[in-house]
Amino acid sequence: MDKPLKTPSPYPIASVDRALRAAHTLQMEGGATVSQIAERFGGARSTAHRILAMLVYRDFAVQDEERVYRAGPVLELATHSKSVVSRLRAAALPHLHRIVDLLDETANLIV
Repeated sequence: MDKPLKTPSPYPIASVDRALRAAHTLQMEGGATVSQIAERFGGARSTAHRILAMLVYRDFAVQDEERVYRAGPVLELATHSKSVVSRLRAAALPHLHRIVDLLDETANLIV
């Protein structure tokens, strides 16, 4: 059974949308720099930096020693959930990383 397309909010808040998209990126892709987040939503680096700083403050993100932001304790809770998507991601990621390393190309899984 197909899921219906999501209807955008009639009252969008751009800053909230950008923060949620940044958090989603960190959780699903494993990490990103300020520049990568800014590029992702087409905004300024200063805006991306402020968003990431707030995500760190609220424990949605952490910054490592190489200045890469990663999912923080709050987002890590979902990583250990028993959802179907979480289990598929856990099973597929090691294989996708191996393909990327072997071929020096990007890889993705589509269901």
